[in-house]
Amino acid sequence: MSKTRHPRQELELELATLRRRVAELESESASARQAEAEREKLILELQAAFHTVRTLRGLLPICAACKKIRDDSGYWHQVESYLQSHTDVEFSHGICPDCMERLYPEFPGEALPDRSRAPIP
Repeated sequence: MSKTRHPRQELELELATLRRRVAELESESASARQAEAEREKLILELQAAFHTVRTLRGLLPICAACKKIRDDSGYWHQVESYLQSHTDVEFSHGICPDCMERLYPEFPGEALPDRSRAPIP
């Protein structure tokens, strides 16, 4: 004897299946919304980082004698002032061993050890 379901039972089973599928779709939709929100946040962070990064590119005309840099308007600037106005660097000054010896010969050996051949980090 074959068991046949009543039409009402068929509808209830179909309704339960549909409810499970709706719940799955709602969960997927919530995950997609969360991923989209995270993506938008990342885009904003990257845009902010892009706006804060300042780089120099291309050729930089520099005087071979005094090391001043010529700007796009043809004016000459000290290296420090030019770089400070075009990048986010700050300078701290010191005297290298060669200049110490040349400028202050009365203080031999006072400068830091010569590290001119040390690798640049």
